[in-house]
Amino acid sequence: MPKAELMGTIGLLALAANLGVAGLLYRYRQGDSQAVSVWLCTRNDCIVNIAVMIAGAGVWVNVARYVVSTIFKIPFDGTI
Repeated sequence: MPKAELMGTIGLLALAANLGVAGLLYRYRQGDSQAVSVWLCTRNDCIVNIAVMIAGAGVWVNVARYVVSTIFKIPFDGTI
């Protein structure tokens, strides 16, 4: 089973690292094709890191709902 806290932590650390790199590359985003490519890849990595954190939040919500439904014998029908 996925661990929401681990997903969020790794996503946040990776986002911090990628934002640092993006900050260093920002002035080269209008340079030659290789500089633009590196800038775009770093920007896309930041977007993916945010998606990982959102997925971790989704895991956390669903696991919490599953645990509550199991403890209190509430049917888990998947609706919010």
